Amino acid sequence: MKRIGLICLSILITLGVMGVGYAYWTQTIDTTANVQMATMDWIFTDCFVKDQGIDWTCDPGTFDNIRQLQYDIGSTTAVVRKADNHYIDCTMANIYPGYYTALNAQLKNVGTLPIQIQSVTLYYGGQSYALTDDGTVVTTNDGVFQFEWIGDTVNRIPQGNRQWIENFDILALNPVYSTPTHTQTYPFSITINGVQTNQTP
Repeated sequence: MKRIGLICLSILITLGVMGVGYAYWTQTIDTTANVQMATMDWIFTDCFVKDQGIDWTCDPGTFDNIRQLQYDIGSTTAVVRKADNHYIDCTMANIYPGYYTALNAQLKNVGTLPIQIQSVTLYYGGQSYALTDDGTVVTTNDGVFQFEWIGDTVNRIPQGNRQWIENFDILALNPVYSTPTHTQTYPFSITINGVQTNQTP
């Protein structure tokens, strides 16, 4: 009887050790499996316009021969949208045929994945326009503006809070003139469209 009791005691101790080991193993598995999902996101952090005083002009259709004039009539303002920092809102005022400005948009990759800029969407006059980085100049349907995106979709944007700048050329072709009693304004917005890239640095 004493031997049987010792055998039973040994079995109970063995089962107890196995139970503790199993509990530790399952806890380790649960802890290891609790990983964070990767994210893809980017935002505008700042923006700047070329027209800061004396006006500029350039050749239509090509944006060549950019040069400064001798008067300050037109103006352009640009701000990152506070309610959604994936957009930049711009307003042009008192512009005339040949008025030119450039927009520099500063962006930041706030996700954990590297991204590649795919396209730019311009919103103007209740319509949207796709801008590509192949040098194509886009003329709005009302014939008022020409836009060009000077981008580089070949280079990816690494993850880890990295920043970069995209540049845009804007030329007024046939705007409505302002009057002494009315300032004609032209608002538009842009946003950047990107995709995940698995390229190595």
